[in-house]
Amino acid sequence: MRFSRREIIHLAIATSVLAIAFGGTSPEKFLIILLVLVPTFLFHEILGHKLVAQHFGCEAEFFMFVPGLIIALILGVFSNFLIVAPGYVLISSVVKRKGYYRPLTTSENGMISLAGPAVNIVVGAIMLFLLLFVDLSDFLYTLCYIIAKFSFALAFFNLLPIPPLDGYKIFRWNKAAWIIPLIFSIIGFYLFFS
Repeated sequence: MRFSRREIIHLAIATSVLAIAFGGTSPEKFLIILLVLVPTFLFHEILGHKLVAQHFGCEAEFFMFVPGLIIALILGVFSNFLIVAPGYVLISSVVKRKGYYRPLTTSENGMISLAGPAVNIVVGAIMLFLLLFVDLSDFLYTLCYIIAKFSFALAFFNLLPIPPLDGYKIFRWNKAAWIIPLIFSIIGFYLFFS
């Protein structure tokens, strides 16, 4: 996987701003939120969208969304309501393989879009397994609970079939590939938010 210097800076800024928006200025809360953001937000963007896009031969780079980060920071500091739009992986619409170029297909774009929410569902399921079947310390239990809750919420939100969300691109590509992860995300969302 290839990262540009700019991309690393954007990922670091977006993750730090989210940690402040969710955790405030307390160093302990900031570190806990960072531990939550790595397997949820970063894995969604990097192991999901970026890795699959590069697998297909596309250029892919994460860019922070400054207005979204400012809104998240303001709402996180001054209210209990939070809207999160930290950034996106910009994916080229051209596939390059062995010197040959062609347009990205709808199915490839759908699979790239599906990869992010799928990572969140897998992370949430792993955390749920740990919560149910592993004897965890209070700290690890709380951490796994927060990671699972955030993972399922992120998957559910991203699977909504509204442009420019992942769910819109997946829905256009394959209705079954959209509904199955949506059901899993709803189940996970229900378990942690009911």
